[in-house]
Amino acid sequence: MSDPTGGPAVPGGDEVDRVLGALLGGEGVDRVVDRVASAAARSRPGHRVVVAARSGGARVLGRDLDLPRRAVLALDRVATTGGPGPTGDPLAPTRADATVPPWSAASADLAAAGLEPPLLVALVDGSVPLGVLADFPPAGAPADPGDLCRWARVAAVALARDADRARVRGSAVRDDVTGLPNRARILARLREALHRRPARGVALLHVGLDRLHDMEDGLSGAAGDAALRVAAERLRTVVRPGDVVGHLRGPAFAVICEGVGPDEAAEVGERVRHALTGPIGTGEGAISLHPGVGVVVAADVDTVTSLVHKAAIAAREAHRRGGAEVVRYRPGTYEAARARIDIERDLRRALDDDGLQLAYQPQVSLVDGSLVGAEALVRWHDLERGTVSPDEFIPVAEDSGLVVDLGAWAVDAALEAIAAGLEGVVVSVNVSARQLDDPGLVAAAEAALARHDVDPRWLRLEITESALVRDAEHASALLRRLHDLGLRVSIDDFGTGYATLEHLRRVDVADSLKIDRTFVSGIVHDARDRAIVGAAVALGRSLGFTVVAEGVEDAAQAELLAEMGCDAGQGYHFGEPTTPEALARRAAG
Repeated sequence: MSDPTGGPAVPGGDEVDRVLGALLGGEGVDRVVDRVASAAARSRPGHRVVVAARSGGARVLGRDLDLPRRAVLALDRVATTGGPGPTGDPLAPTRADATVPPWSAASADLAAAGLEPPLLVALVDGSVPLGVLADFPPAGAPADPGDLCRWARVAAVALARDADRARVRGSAVRDDVTGLPNRARILARLREALHRRPARGVALLHVGLDRLHDMEDGLSGAAGDAALRVAAERLRTVVRPGDVVGHLRGPAFAVICEGVGPDEAAEVGERVRHALTGPIGTGEGAISLHPGVGVVVAADVDTVTSLVHKAAIAAREAHRRGGAEVVRYRPGTYEAARARIDIERDLRRALDDDGLQLAYQPQVSLVDGSLVGAEALVRWHDLERGTVSPDEFIPVAEDSGLVVDLGAWAVDAALEAIAAGLEGVVVSVNVSARQLDDPGLVAAAEAALARHDVDPRWLRLEITESALVRDAEHASALLRRLHDLGLRVSIDDFGTGYATLEHLRRVDVADSLKIDRTFVSGIVHDARDRAIVGAAVALGRSLGFTVVAEGVEDAAQAELLAEMGCDAGQGYHFGEPTTPEALARRAAG
């Protein structure tokens, strides 16, 4: 019989068959490796043969040979580093060098035990290191590999089979990307916790990273996975000892807390929110995730299904509020969520069936009263609901992501109106924070311009100040690309998003700034509002912006704004939102 490594023929074929038969029969890896070590030692009288496996941290297997402790430590180290040492062929038997670490520390103890430094054979599965087989000859014995390579291969088969089984066992309960318990395992752990039902209660946290879902089209799969792994690690570090963290699916995680009341559960939620709010590196730049954390403490009647459902509803409510929020589930939350789902369904149908219109509210010069532009406002009249207020459907569109489609429709409809008779009037269309996360925004705008053959300078995109503050670097880069198409850019709702001068400086492509109506409404009677608006006007003009005031309702407000140096106004004092035909007539006459 020839050695498969190319060495001389060696005996032991029947014994190899018996060991392999035990392995295939389901015998545990420790017993199989012990058989390997025993068989190899029997063919080498006076030698001590052991196997050190790399899996789960190095562990010495095989017979209890009473090796010196320092020799065991050295063998552990060799197995952990993946091979016997610096040799040309990792599968070739190598004599340990007693003059260098780790064997130099064990050489004296080996000599005292009547042993030479070992002959080592790497155990590998393809290119994957599994451990090492070590033969310790008696003092003075030559370094003869004999049948070591054959037994090393048998040991490698046993260890590889054990590793495969461990992977299969792990894949049933672990998520491949994050290494966390997967959805099935989390639900099982939650069921166990509810069965125990500790006196202080069981809480479930649903941690949603919806913004990562929104950005997936702009990230490679590797970058998205990297973000999930970072998020998983941050979660592990901030929960309490004993809390269970798992990966539900996509950009959603779960945390199970036992022995907690509502306040303690919310406190864990705050730690989670804080840990995941900071930038996360992906290998393709850092992103901010704005986690929505839903918290629910189990009631006596709760099941696994109801608890998961309630936590998810609370997380959706957190995202509806803008993300980076912790929301506790309360009775009535379900009904509100159901109503939003119904609105989303009907709004999607209205988008598909031409059930939406744009109304145009005039923007008027505060110097000479001329028409200087108009804002396009989405209007929805439903056959069953009647006229639906934007305050009712816009938040639902934002929360569901439907605002991306809604925004694309608004841009297209505005360009169609410009082409049909509004050319010469600058029409403003709102761009939401969700749209800024859409990697297809610029391409869609470019395609719409080409489709309607419109001069881009007649369309102005308004970005809210809060969206700018949310991620100023990303927003400014995207707005520059839109500006490069020839579109105008405006900062909307100024004063509500806590923008700094640095934020304004970054958006150097914007040409106008709109002061939010909440400040304009009080300027006649409230000195603080008057001071705020005056400062905003002065700041905007000093930075070169055209300043527009929203929500101008009467002549007194208009006159005061004109005195402050505000360029233009928009509101019912100057005209209600109207049809494009009526606006065109006003512009012409």
